[in-house]
Amino acid sequence: MKKQQGFTLIELIAVVVILGFLAATAIPKFMNATDDAKNASIEGVAGGISSAVGLVRSQWELTGRALTVNLGGSANNAAAVVMDQTTIWVNAFGYPFSAGGTPSTISPTVASCELTFDNILQNSPTSTAINTEISSRYFVSLANIGGQSSCIYHLMDSLNKTTGNVGAPTVATGQGFYYAPSNGKVIVFGV
Repeated sequence: MKKQQGFTLIELIAVVVILGFLAATAIPKFMNATDDAKNASIEGVAGGISSAVGLVRSQWELTGRALTVNLGGSANNAAAVVMDQTTIWVNAFGYPFSAGGTPSTISPTVASCELTFDNILQNSPTSTAINTEISSRYFVSLANIGGQSSCIYHLMDSLNKTTGNVGAPTVATGQGFYYAPSNGKVIVFGV
């Protein structure tokens, strides 16, 4: 009969030390994984919006830059571009500012920002402009940024929702991106 032997104390200490080194190097990488994923999600959606804006503008160029609808003065002419059977309204520079039925103004509204987000992206993340509807992925608002009326899309998870109401966040609040229909720029913030 053979006598069984266990691990020596030195072997056990060596295993514990190796596990300690592995934990010390791996844990910090996993600690930031959630934040990295959130940032990548925001940047991905912002990139999708930017690409879609470029596609809408390209379609506007292909249709001959026709300004077809007067929304209250020569400075407020708009054209309709049809993308995937959805009417996208573009301003005089070919950038989308509204989607769906005929808009009442060339300037974006919160409702037109939400419709634009939902209609120029295929399978867009859920969005809302209602500050008590916190189950959506993005909260949509409107702000004047650099003298331009811009659509703001906040990642809902980055806003304070403890009261069941996100309030009226600004670009300085949380994480997300904004879209300026006057020049087609999409800018990520808080990442």
